[in-house]
Amino acid sequence: MVSKRQWRELLEKYNQEEALPLEFIFPDQDSKQLSDQLATAEVIVGGELNESELNHAEKLKLFQIPFAGVDQQNLEVFKKFPRIAVCNTHANSPAVAEQAFCLLLALAKNLINNDRHLRQGQWHGHTTQEPTIQLQGRNLGIIGLGAIGLEIAKRAVAFGMKVYAVKRTIVKEDELEKKYGLTFLGIIEQMEYLIAQSDFMVIALPLTPKTENLIDEQMLKLMKGKFLVNVGRGKIVEERAFYKYLKNGTLAGAGIDTWYQYPDRNFPKRLPSQYPFQELSNVVMSPHNAGYTDKAVADNVLVVYQNIKRIFYGQEPENRINLEEGY
Repeated sequence: MVSKRQWRELLEKYNQEEALPLEFIFPDQDSKQLSDQLATAEVIVGGELNESELNHAEKLKLFQIPFAGVDQQNLEVFKKFPRIAVCNTHANSPAVAEQAFCLLLALAKNLINNDRHLRQGQWHGHTTQEPTIQLQGRNLGIIGLGAIGLEIAKRAVAFGMKVYAVKRTIVKEDELEKKYGLTFLGIIEQMEYLIAQSDFMVIALPLTPKTENLIDEQMLKLMKGKFLVNVGRGKIVEERAFYKYLKNGTLAGAGIDTWYQYPDRNFPKRLPSQYPFQELSNVVMSPHNAGYTDKAVADNVLVVYQNIKRIFYGQEPENRINLEEGY
């Protein structure tokens, strides 16, 4: 997502003020040189390390994942190396929250269909008695109140919405309800109550063994007449049932940024699901680019640099991943 040139320029820029004696190494494919670099590295950013390589990296203190999602990373191997902190970043949370609201607004205002039809001379609105939905006074349910969920909540309150949220654990001392103006804050087991109260829902959960297919057919049935936005991970929503209940109109609509199939070297052009979501007029689609903005790129590198700096000063790095929970 970020070129080697950008990484080098940004890291050196952030280090100018501190002027720490840091050496930023960008390994090539020379196996001997790479082995030597691995043995002396105190921080490694990105990539995939196996057990043999971690044994060789005797000075390694921090393995830094330079983005939020960790579901593609082999976290199991790090359980054998408790001395190594494994961290991710949440710098793109405002960007993802913006995209969530972009999808939510597009659904509420029927923006995509109005645009397509008006280009053909077909008008919607007062002449056809087709009002759009006003967000003020509506209820928004946020499933997953982490860094992204909190950013979404702030924007929802600014739009005059009531916010219902659930998260894995609640620390009462944080007083999140009061701080962010939430109408309701509960645990994930109270999701059915959240669904019952909400007009719109946003999924902002990470993908873990516990959250995969969390929104299953039963949960989707409860969302009858409501709108669902997913900026978490595709596999949190059961794929077949999701398509089924959008096609038959049980769900009023969906805004989807995170998917089930992605392009790769063998399939550079690829539809995002085995089901034809692209044929549904009540779906707004985006190509998992919510967190990839001009500002988020620089902010992510800054967060990585700040953790490198903490390691240099012997401090605890931030955003440490719970290896047992998987996020």
